[in-house]
Amino acid sequence: MTGKKPDSILYDGTCPVCLKFVRTWEKVLRRRGFDLVPLQEEWVRKRLDLPEEELLKEMRVLTSDNKVFGAMDAYVFMWRRIWWCLPLWLLAHIPGIRFLMDSLYRWVAKNRMCISASCSISSAKQINKGKK
Repeated sequence: MTGKKPDSILYDGTCPVCLKFVRTWEKVLRRRGFDLVPLQEEWVRKRLDLPEEELLKEMRVLTSDNKVFGAMDAYVFMWRRIWWCLPLWLLAHIPGIRFLMDSLYRWVAKNRMCISASCSISSAKQINKGKK
């Protein structure tokens, strides 16, 4: 054991999309030296020192040398460690593609509760569907 502190993937522990991501990729990410930690953990809140709405806005990676990457930068950091994600890592370095990836990430992050059918809009649609 090297004693090196692992990099941490910080995610919203109440978000269904985030929890599915964690359940799906946990083994792969842990084998590559990542810890998976909810953003709601007290030490994470203190370390990032962000207002609540900013804290839960995006997934982050906290590196062993205390760098913080958020949103697509966090994914690109993870992809660099997973050999079969190399094509995604390379794609992310193409300027126009990176802009599209960033835009897609922001849209998904902003709408993640509705995407997972957890928002009141989705619930209202389901209730109204059942009445017809």
